[in-house]
Amino acid sequence: MCPTVAHDRLVVSDVSKEGLVPEGHTIHRLAKDLGGLFQGQELVASSPQGRFDAGAARISGRTLTSTDAWGKHLFLEFAEEALGPDQLVHIHLGLYGSFRRGPGAAPTPQGAIRLRLVGDRGWAELRGATTCELLDPAGRDRLLLRLGPDPLRPGADVARVVDRFGKSRVAVAGVLMDQSVLAGASRYIGTVRDGKRWARWQHAHDDRLGQRSR
Repeated sequence: MCPTVAHDRLVVSDVSKEGLVPEGHTIHRLAKDLGGLFQGQELVASSPQGRFDAGAARISGRTLTSTDAWGKHLFLEFAEEALGPDQLVHIHLGLYGSFRRGPGAAPTPQGAIRLRLVGDRGWAELRGATTCELLDPAGRDRLLLRLGPDPLRPGADVARVVDRFGKSRVAVAGVLMDQSVLAGASRYIGTVRDGKRWARWQHAHDDRLGQRSR
């Protein structure tokens, strides 16, 4: 879904009306938006719902140093010297997760907000996510080992993807939805939006991938 502007506030829902898990392009956009809104700032974090109280307390008052996405996984990294080893917030929106966010003063909290972030320039509220947890860098690395290459990231290991296609007897659509083969794709692979990188990747391997679809 594309963001819509309501008055002076940007409000985004990352869940489609069909109830699909947001694909990788949505998470990459979300990482970029949150970085633009918060990076380099000390954030006030809370968990009005209460399910992420301990994690929110750990990151509240700390500086967000970077945001990143790999497939459907979002990572918010905070200053290591402040937090110790658990310096990353890992989020997977799942079917029902959404991140509302906007510039200016934060609205009054309403509903089941798992994580609320407030900075100098804006605010963000996470609801309904499948995963919202603290990780250390080693934990992130273990997670990424379970995932395939993300075609929206520079330097994606295309040869690994093509090799998996060549060895699999599963239909092409099934292989594409396997996150250990290609991270970020799901039922509507055609909605992946980073046109240049995706088209370049697809064009370069049309012949080999075409053999799998026959």
